[in-house]
Amino acid sequence: MADDSTTLRAGHQDDALLLHAGGRLTAEFCPAIKAYCNEDGHGACRRVHVHLHECIYFDSTFLGTLLCLRGKFGEEGVILMTPSEECLEGLKRMGAHVLFPILKDPLPGDVDWTSLTERVASRDEFDFQHNVLEAHVELARMPGPMQKVYEPIARQAQKEFDEKFNWDSDTIRMPRPK
Repeated sequence: MADDSTTLRAGHQDDALLLHAGGRLTAEFCPAIKAYCNEDGHGACRRVHVHLHECIYFDSTFLGTLLCLRGKFGEEGVILMTPSEECLEGLKRMGAHVLFPILKDPLPGDVDWTSLTERVASRDEFDFQHNVLEAHVELARMPGPMQKVYEPIARQAQKEFDEKFNWDSDTIRMPRPK
């Protein structure tokens, strides 16, 4: 269940989608983030600014979801904006601080925000589990220590997903160990 103290809202400004995330960012919020970023009407947006100045915690699924968004917006297109000290420490601990551009910019004030926290309650179990799987596959694809940590987790998530949904995960390919 999602933490009531977490806020997640989205908007857009010029050619950027804006995500304002605060509190504890966990797997429950990730399908709503991906769905918002893939909605029709956002085709002109070339970047995602993820404002993390109020983030006190994020889990691996949240980080993997941001990596998934790079597939749509490019490696330089998902930008972490003013991460909190807790957030920055977590990124560094995971070695993920080098995976995204990090900028210090204030949260824009003239944005028409849409709450994404309300979309969390009505989630589809298949979409949720598929997002967890995709996020961990993306983490496992990162070279170095992250791959060693997340490859076994991604393989287990893939096995559980296949069994739970009678699914053949040929659509999501795990990297082969080197």
